[in-house]
Amino acid sequence: MFRGRRHYQEFLDAGEGISTNILADRLSKLCCAGLVSKAEDETHGKRFVYRLTDKGKALAPVMLELVAWSHDHDEDTAVPTKFVQRIRREREVVIDELLEKLE
Repeated sequence: MFRGRRHYQEFLDAGEGISTNILADRLSKLCCAGLVSKAEDETHGKRFVYRLTDKGKALAPVMLELVAWSHDHDEDTAVPTKFVQRIRREREVVIDELLEKLE
C-alpha cells in the first residue's frame, strides 16, 4: 500500500526476509479475502501484477493508524516522524494522496 510494490519479486526483495512459500501463501490468502487482485502483467508475460481492490483500499485509514501507533510504541520502527505528524495533522489529505497513488 505504501511502497508501490506490485510484483512477487518486489515483495520478496522488500527486506522483511520472508520465505517464498510464506509470501505465496499470504498473497493467495489476500486474494481469496478479496483484498488484492492478481492479473497477468501486460508488459511481461511470465509475471503477475498484484493490486489492492476497493476492499483493500478501504483499509487505508486503518493502516495509517497502525503506522502512527508503530511510531509511538515500537522503537525499531522505520516510520519517519514527519510522516506521522502529517498523518495526525492532515489525515484525510494523506489518505486521498495514498489512494490516488494506488490507481
